[in-house]
Amino acid sequence: MQLARLWAPTRGNALAFSCGSTEISMLLGSSFLADSTSHRRVRHVKREDCREQRCKRTRGVLGPAPAPQEPQPDLEPQIARIPAMLCGNTPTDEALLCFVPSSASQNGCRISPNDHPPPFLGPLGIAMSILRLPAEIVALLLEQLDVESIFHLGSSSRCLSYILFDKRMCRLSLMKAGGSAEAREARTTGDYARAFRRLAKRRIAVRRAEPWTVAIVAMAECLIYTKGSLCYTVNNEHLRVLNLHRTPTAESTVNVPQLLRLTLPDFDPLLPYTFEPLYCAEGIVSCRATQALEGYKSSWLVVFELRGNEPWFAIKRLCAERQIFVRNDRDYLFCGTKSHARIDGSYRWGLQRLDLATHEWSDAQLILWDFDESNLGSDICFEIIDGYFYCLSNTMKTQTDLGIPNCFYQVLRFPVGQATHQSWERPPMRHLWRRHDSEGQVDERWTSLQLSECEETGKLFIVETRREWSTGNSGSQRTCYKKELRFENADSEQQSLPTPPNSTQNSPTESEWDSEKYFEDRPSESIHVGDDPTDVIIYTLQECFIRSYNPSCDSFVDLVCEAYTPEPLLQLRVRPKTYAARQEPDDQSISAQRSRKKTVRLWPRDPRPRLSSTAALAQLHDITNPVQPLRGIEWAMDERILIYSPTHMASGQLRPIMLLSFDPALEFPGLPKYPFQTADESRPCDVLPDTPPASQEPAYNVLDAVLVPSCQGSEELLLPDEMEDGSPRLVRMRPPLYRSMSMGNGAPHGFDMSYANRRCHE
Repeated sequence: MQLARLWAPTRGNALAFSCGSTEISMLLGSSFLADSTSHRRVRHVKREDCREQRCKRTRGVLGPAPAPQEPQPDLEPQIARIPAMLCGNTPTDEALLCFVPSSASQNGCRISPNDHPPPFLGPLGIAMSILRLPAEIVALLLEQLDVESIFHLGSSSRCLSYILFDKRMCRLSLMKAGGSAEAREARTTGDYARAFRRLAKRRIAVRRAEPWTVAIVAMAECLIYTKGSLCYTVNNEHLRVLNLHRTPTAESTVNVPQLLRLTLPDFDPLLPYTFEPLYCAEGIVSCRATQALEGYKSSWLVVFELRGNEPWFAIKRLCAERQIFVRNDRDYLFCGTKSHARIDGSYRWGLQRLDLATHEWSDAQLILWDFDESNLGSDICFEIIDGYFYCLSNTMKTQTDLGIPNCFYQVLRFPVGQATHQSWERPPMRHLWRRHDSEGQVDERWTSLQLSECEETGKLFIVETRREWSTGNSGSQRTCYKKELRFENADSEQQSLPTPPNSTQNSPTESEWDSEKYFEDRPSESIHVGDDPTDVIIYTLQECFIRSYNPSCDSFVDLVCEAYTPEPLLQLRVRPKTYAARQEPDDQSISAQRSRKKTVRLWPRDPRPRLSSTAALAQLHDITNPVQPLRGIEWAMDERILIYSPTHMASGQLRPIMLLSFDPALEFPGLPKYPFQTADESRPCDVLPDTPPASQEPAYNVLDAVLVPSCQGSEELLLPDEMEDGSPRLVRMRPPLYRSMSMGNGAPHGFDMSYANRRCHE
């Protein structure tokens, strides 16, 4: 945040200044500020107030009193002195807001931001420190700032630090991101100040590519990360579930053989089998078990609940060769399989619903005849949001004989409690325009597709990133596009689809609308230009292992590796969206330069740890690069956490699971601070007081587990209290696996990356 020149309208006593791309208007007139217990009225400041009254109200320094017989000119506030350090973390008391007569400004007597305030400001002059403004006036200013700017303002001075801890101010500030996870949590806990700081720090950490925690959290065979839960299997014997939306002091451990014996009637524990997690949300875990019986491969979907005193299970037989996905909320679970064939030989998705209250499957399946895409997250996605099941794809094109086709999204939704064809809703096709093929070719390998709720407005957006070759350009450009999803006149336009349906490209409701010639001018706020041929370093597809976009922070988040360097190592690469500051009409060239400025941040900053004098940097790279050479990565990311793991491992080897956390509230007890400063110097950082002795809990050597093609025996994973009465319990809470791991050479397997006081008050 950087403060610029102040301005004011010609009438009234309004005070305003521009802050980056945001203009702040502060009315020194009749204003009310709502409070949880009372309404505080800001007194109207009249021009005819006496010198003593004005001094008492504004707490400023007054110049000479105006002569009674002279008319008072209109006031135009100008900035007198705003140090650049205001946008940083250095306290300052030099920010002054000065009232300057507008007649002086019209005569060319404008005060430069670098000038000191003159000792005499005209017949009526006031110098007022921004640090001495009443809290009510500051609250009015905060209404016009975004979340990050409010946080920077509160961090700029000790005199303004109350902004970050005042419950009323933080609640009003958090309402600017009412759709965020932090705001939803604050509405439950009532701790708005902590939630606001957590939200701001999380966004800043993503945009600056500065994770709060980096660690190897587990060794696994299969893994998924959904809705804040990390699910992974160890030797097909245990399924572990670690909740990463809170401090991970324990994790749920499920005995897989015991689970399959209880749920599957024809399961043979003596024969080989595979077990992989598919989805986890609201304490419901969905897994897929496969076993070859008498030459036939059998596959089942196993659904169970981690919580509750009376465990329950639900199973569904699957086709082992067909693609599957699972989504659920608190009330219903949907299993989708691509197993319904059409006459042309292609397959379509079919949905079957599980009622989580009665634990019964629906009798019939919902077949999505218009959706034949297969790449989840690339050309199709399925989500449950606010009680609706959404289907989204991006491959529909208009049918033309000679012209260039036009491209549209396909979207349908239905309430999770009414999963019928009659309840389907579709937006008008004119609201789903994607692109025109005349804009250039698309490299589909870079395409990602997701549905995201805007944290500021709560509206639902289609977020798609793609790499395109524009007409006339030799290079490609990577761009993120956002499109609001609008279901207008759903009651009149929804279609009851036959089985199989006809194409919906020319439905009766769109008969007067030419879909082949339709084109939209995209607003600038819905476009984020990323990589292009002007970049100094251009990464190929093989060098960019993770290609994601964080809608909450408007940032490309990638994991890259320069293949042709002497020491190829992974680096986090973030390209946030930058906004041009509003300038005067004569500063259009400067504004254009700022709007084109691109910021790329890499982490770790130094990609050559062996040439560095800091041994901690080499250890940090050992954590983020536990396997060399790296051929592939399996990953998942939400707005807070990035999880990734290498895919090409030898048979029988466990793979390390790496975590990069941007959440300041997520702490891993026992991890040392980077470099080598323990999080709590009063006790050792490697073993906590409540950690079982080493003789009771096996130690996992990360380096040995990666380099040696062997794995620990399943019996070593069972602690003595799990073997009571000769049969282990199905689900138990155990210490997390990361607390019993080591790097083999004594080095830590993770770091708390916060510097001094960075994580305080969290």
